[in-house]
This record gives sequence, structure tokens and C-alpha cells, in this order.
Amino acid sequence: MKTYILASIFTDKKSLEEFENNDGNKEKCWISGVPDVKYFIEKKNKDGESKDLEGHTSNAEKRWDNFSETIWHLLYKDNHRYYTEKIKSHLEVEEANEVYKYPVTRIQVLLAEKNICLSDEIPGLAVLEVEVPKEETGKEFKINIKNVYQYLAKNQLIPGLKIDEEAKRDMDESEGDKLRKSMWKKNIKDFMFTVQIANSFNSFGSSNTPKKIMDIGPYSRKKFINELHVLVDSKGASYDAQKKWEKESPRGLNILGSGDWCFYARSKGVVYYVPFQPKEVEEEFLPHFFQGYAESFHLDAIMLSILKNILVTYYTNQIQDRIKSGDNLAIKEINNTIKKMYIMYDMGRTVPRGGQHNIVMAKVEYALHFQDNLNVLIDSTERIEEANSVQRQENLAISQEKLAKSQEELARYALLVAMVMIIPGAVSFLNDGSSVLKDIGIPCPLCLTWTSLVIVIVIAFIIYKQIEEKGGK
Repeated sequence: MKTYILASIFTDKKSLEEFENNDGNKEKCWISGVPDVKYFIEKKNKDGESKDLEGHTSNAEKRWDNFSETIWHLLYKDNHRYYTEKIKSHLEVEEANEVYKYPVTRIQVLLAEKNICLSDEIPGLAVLEVEVPKEETGKEFKINIKNVYQYLAKNQLIPGLKIDEEAKRDMDESEGDKLRKSMWKKNIKDFMFTVQIANSFNSFGSSNTPKKIMDIGPYSRKKFINELHVLVDSKGASYDAQKKWEKESPRGLNILGSGDWCFYARSKGVVYYVPFQPKEVEEEFLPHFFQGYAESFHLDAIMLSILKNILVTYYTNQIQDRIKSGDNLAIKEINNTIKKMYIMYDMGRTVPRGGQHNIVMAKVEYALHFQDNLNVLIDSTERIEEANSVQRQENLAISQEKLAKSQEELARYALLVAMVMIIPGAVSFLNDGSSVLKDIGIPCPLCLTWTSLVIVIVIAFIIYKQIEEKGGK
């Protein structure tokens, strides 16, 4: 049984240089792009009988028509995808005082586009290709999320994926738990998802002869689906669920081809059933083309769906951080970035058009409640935009009110200045009048009294108006 473990990770923009410097990193040797997937294709004659076997290699260049050009670059090029096969360590699981060691044959990494990341960290996911012994097929999956992050923390294989200084000081926790906490502080939720490829099941009997899923009886079919369920969910389905399977297939099951192979998607992972016996093609034993599909562009599609899910969690937490800090400029920046990400990763369509790999994307995203989570994110950005719009309107109204008050005060002061400017004229007029009164024969003290009385009346009027206006406020 072939097993892929997908786990959320992060790197930083500086560590991208370590990924890109492939030849310089001799020990780990991160290679840009995707590993080749080899399998055989049966050539058939006109009667539909198998005529010959032909080896086939699937690589990034041969998957050009499986995704749109932009998504193709996000999956395979532009410093987003790397893999390494130089691994000496085992993934260890301790259970009942016994340690199980699972060889890790290859690690793939898919990173988000750095230009849509709001911090120095770049979210991504690691894909660990793990060899699970044949005797464990159909049994409870022993590897859990703690085992995976303990492996990543202990071996330090991925550049930039490290424990922060604060977490290092906690002596009571394992290295894996410290790494998970460090990720969460960077708004990246620890996450594990499995892709398993099984080649035989007890429900098909002891014969290894491939049998179409559609051809088996109701009891065997129910038993077969439950075996898929055990593999992907680590436990059997409920009695009620199994009763329903006698009449209808579970929502996560999709039968492909002409009933030759299938996959079953749940929130913990996806399991493929691909009946085949390895055959020798050009002196090399290769699996059937169904498994080739599952290990190449089907796996790429699942990786894309998981990365999208990681990004939604990342941005949702980023929004909460920005709201908490009250930085309006940062809030505007994250809204704009989310809109770019939404378009870049084609998130407007839950179910893309055409292709069996797009069917598995839809099933995986449904199992992970991806659309619901995406709706929460988009709703958050709309609420922020709405709140900002209301705030802008309130600010505009306040500005207009302040402007009106300032204009009113300016007019009042202008009136006050004008009234004050009357006094020199009045004094001049009264002085001239006093001279006239003096010539008429009125005594000078009386003239001065008259002049003072007029000035006092004017000043008293001005003071009264000021008091009246302040009292009105």
C-alpha cells in the first residue's frame, strides 16, 4: 500500500534561497519541480484484447493540460514546488511499548505564492511518501499528527520550518508540539491529511484477479466500502451508515473509469482502490496506469485543495490579528491581498470544469468544509469593507460639521472685528461732535461724558452678543 502524508508547514522568504540553491545544498538536495511517476499502459488490438505493454512517465511537462496555465505555474514552477529523495531518517510511532519505524522515501513541498503572504512566513504543505508494510493494510492507521510533526521537528529537513525562541524554552513539551505551537503563532494551523493507494481487499475474495466494483454483490459492496472507510478514517463506519450503503453509495465515494478503480474522500484523507499487479515493462516493474494517475496529477489536485484550505485558515487568523491591533492601513492591505489570492488560486469556482482530478478536488473540499470556511473569510472581508465605509461616511459628516462650525465662527469673528472697527470712527465722530458742542457753548466735561457713554454702550452690546452666543451652545 502506497501512503502519502500531507502536513501543513511554513518557510520564510529568506529560506527560499536554500530551496532554490539545489546544487549547493548537497545534504538535502531540494530539486525544483516534481518527481517523475512511472507506470505502464496496456496497448489493445481491435478486438479489445491486451496486445502489448508500454512504459509511460508522467512529469510536470506532460501534465500541462490538467490545469489552467496560472494554476500549472503555482503547482510546478516559479519556486513553488520542490522534492528531495536524500532521506536517511524513519518516521517513528511508539505504541504499547513498541516502536514502529516507517521509511520515508521522498518528501515533496508545495509553497504558496510569496507575493500574497502578509508576513515573512510563507504557508505551504509537505508531502511525506511513507512505506507502510503490507500486513498493516486494512488495519487502523498508526501514524498520527503528533508523529508527523515530531518527525519534521526532530530531523529539520525543511528550510525555514523551525521552532520559535519562546517555544524552545518550554521543557515540558515534545519538539513536535513546540513546532505546532510555533506554527499557530504564525497563523498557520497544524494539519494532517493522508492519501493512500490500496491494491487488494478481503471483500473481493482470495483471488487477485481484478474485478469491477460495479459487478460485486450488495453484501460484498458494503463490506468493500467499509474497508475503504477503515483505511481513511481509522475506524469502521456506523451501523446506520452501512445500512444506507445497501441502497446508495456514500457521498465521498467516486467510482472511476468503467468501474475498474475508485476513491473515497473523508475529512482525514483519501483512499484509492487501484487493482493491479506490477508488470515488467522494459526490464522495470511498473504499476498500472490507474495508480500512475493517482500518484501524479490526482495527487497534485489534492495538494492544491489542501494548500487552499491552509491559506483560508491563514488569512482568517490574519484578519483577527489586524482587527485586534486596530491598524486600519493593515486591515485595508489584508483585504486587498485576500482578493488577489482569491483570484490567483481560482477560488471562485468550488468545482472546476472537467477531468477526474477535478472530481477528487471537489470531494476533498466538500469533506473539509472548504467552501464554508471560504465563505467565512469572504464574509469577514465584506464586513470590514462595510465597517470602513460607514466609518468613512461618519468621518466625512464630522468633517463637514467641523467645517460648518469653523465657517460660522469665522463669520462671527469677522462681525466682531467690524463692530470693533466702528469704535474708532465713533470716537472720531464724537470728538468732532464735541468740538461742535464746545463751540455751541456746552462745557467740555459734558462732551467727554457723552463720548464715554456711547463707547460703553457699544462695548456692552458686543459683550452681550458674545454671552448670548455662548449660552446658545
